[in-house]
Amino acid sequence: MCPARATEVVAGRLMTRIRFKGNPIVQETDARYEIKPGRWVVDSFVRLPEQAEPGIYAYEVEFDGNRIDFDKRLTFVVRAP
Repeated sequence: MCPARATEVVAGRLMTRIRFKGNPIVQETDARYEIKPGRWVVDSFVRLPEQAEPGIYAYEVEFDGNRIDFDKRLTFVVRAP
């Protein structure tokens, strides 16, 4: 993001979700998330329920802002203990 003013932000709704076999098992929404100018990385810990089954999971991120929209989907594996 390269705004006209160096301190400008883009506000919007950030939603993260974890799916297993197509069904959401964890979902969080921040209705007032702000993206700041420059390069950025979001580090977060993904905590699954203790009864999470082994298998392939999807991690989804969606941002709906007034000037910027994006979504990203990644997969990860939970192995049997």
